[in-house]
Amino acid sequence: MAGAGDDQTPHIADEVLHAPDSIEVVEVGGESALLLRRDGRVVSVDTVEIKDGLIAAYRRVLNPEKLAHV
Repeated sequence: MAGAGDDQTPHIADEVLHAPDSIEVVEVGGESALLLRRDGRVVSVDTVEIKDGLIAAYRRVLNPEKLAHV
């Protein structure tokens, strides 16, 4: 987890604060996901868990090491 003084902190803040250039619907780990790109690279993968017609969980992966596999 990124925190104060962590080398990833500025990178993660940048990814969260700026709009993506494109958003694609893809399959990741057997689930539908939103793949967000900026400047041609993946900046996040978001999934939404629906239960009883309501959003039960929203997950966002920002870790560059994990995104390298997408």
